[in-house]
Amino acid sequence: MRYINVERTKMVDEASIGHTPTPLFASIMRFILVFILGTILGNLVAAIPLGIYLLTGTDLMEVIGSVTAGTMNEEQYIEAINTILLNIPPIFTVISLVCTASSIVAAVFYCRYFEKRRLPSMGFRKGKAGLEYLVGALIGMGMYAVTFLIAWATGSVSIKLNPDGFAPIILLFLVGYIIQGASEEILLRGYFMITLARDMKPWSALMISSLMFSLLHAFNPGVSVIGLINIMLFGMFMGIYVFKRGNIWGACAIHTFWNFAQGNIFGSYVSGTSLAPSVFVMSYNPDRLLANGGAFGLEGGAAATIILVLAIGITLFTKTNKKELSVLEQPLFNV
Repeated sequence: MRYINVERTKMVDEASIGHTPTPLFASIMRFILVFILGTILGNLVAAIPLGIYLLTGTDLMEVIGSVTAGTMNEEQYIEAINTILLNIPPIFTVISLVCTASSIVAAVFYCRYFEKRRLPSMGFRKGKAGLEYLVGALIGMGMYAVTFLIAWATGSVSIKLNPDGFAPIILLFLVGYIIQGASEEILLRGYFMITLARDMKPWSALMISSLMFSLLHAFNPGVSVIGLINIMLFGMFMGIYVFKRGNIWGACAIHTFWNFAQGNIFGSYVSGTSLAPSVFVMSYNPDRLLANGGAFGLEGGAAATIILVLAIGITLFTKTNKKELSVLEQPLFNV
């Protein structure tokens, strides 16, 4: 059977220019540091408008006044704070998504000035970037739609139109997800996976980066074992897709529209996080959590497992983009 191998692409060749072998542990520690710094920077920027909103609002000031006056006990204080946090306007969620751009900055800065890598080695390849992104968007949206259909057909979930109607802010969520999806793909695949692939076979780099991708979701709300397995499968699919296409554009789009479809079209949880508003509202059958993923969302259930395994299989049997194939690889392979 042809093309099933995950081939080394020109991205890895270009990332390897002037590179000296790096121990795996050192590469992982550097990645963790880049991830932490990017996350902290993004959270700090996102906290500024949120802090202004909370400190200039009356609700928080009233709670602080009640605590100072001794008219509110600890239990009432916790309940009041939780109520305030649950009623924060969704625009601040959009801001937090946009601020994940800090991870892109951190990854690009590290690759450029520490690993001496240029942007093409991270998947920012010239030629047909728009088409690659469009195809990826259709794949991401389609994959989630089929995942939903499987869960719905088995009675695991139900869906209805949002009674509050369409909210224009949904379009801003799409902008946020375009940045958020790209940030994770650039960080995990464009930077980390390609960095590892300089010193090991593509399959090994793909598996390690996918495992790390899963572990980064280990403390999300509603997380489960099958949820973490599915996140790793998603990472494997993205890694294979990047190697097969030889660029990062399609993977960014798949990631973006998978998340956007979950949270703002179908009204599901996104990796354990509820991101209203949405076009539809999804309800979960509590007796079939294995299929629907429960509080982690559909990507934490068996329906998503089926789709992700199929996506990996189909992508593996897809021919690698010859234009981006490494000069070290032959154009055709036999299993």
